[in-house]
Amino acid sequence: MSFPEKLKRRLTLHLWRLRHGRETLVPEVVWPPQKARPHTVVVFLPEKFEHFDVARQILSEARRRIDPLLFVVCLRENYRGWIDTTLDMRPVVYTDAEKSWLGLPRARIIRRLREYSPDMVIDLSPSYDPFLAHLSVMCGARLRLSFDYQDAGLFYNMLIVPEGDKPLSERYKALVGYL
Repeated sequence: MSFPEKLKRRLTLHLWRLRHGRETLVPEVVWPPQKARPHTVVVFLPEKFEHFDVARQILSEARRRIDPLLFVVCLRENYRGWIDTTLDMRPVVYTDAEKSWLGLPRARIIRRLREYSPDMVIDLSPSYDPFLAHLSVMCGARLRLSFDYQDAGLFYNMLIVPEGDKPLSERYKALVGYL
């Protein structure tokens, strides 16, 4: 990780702690859920192409296992043509213009996701991404699922701990297995 990335990470984490005044999120989810199925699920796809390419391959399996009424996929504008259009899902695309200088989400993308009133967020980023981590909390979903990494407890209330040093495709399959 380069020095500017480390600096942005530290600044965003300190701002989060100052704003919310707690070290980690208190779990606010009753498991198993009371509803038979979630109404709206938002899936955040990673920004790095090598991670995105692996993550997009599990979308159909995730859609089938969760079976929400509305399936929303949030991805970068330049990846729009790479997702399977036969799946019943709504893409929400963003560009770098919707990020602040710290890499945090601007109000426009937050409003677009809040319109869907998501019940569940699944972040498929294998490591900390300030934009997606903050966006997952700001969109208002009660259940936020992600891989476990340093400081993930600040943003997510359900963390998947991968076993050992498995390849990313195996970690994604394990995550879908939890759904």
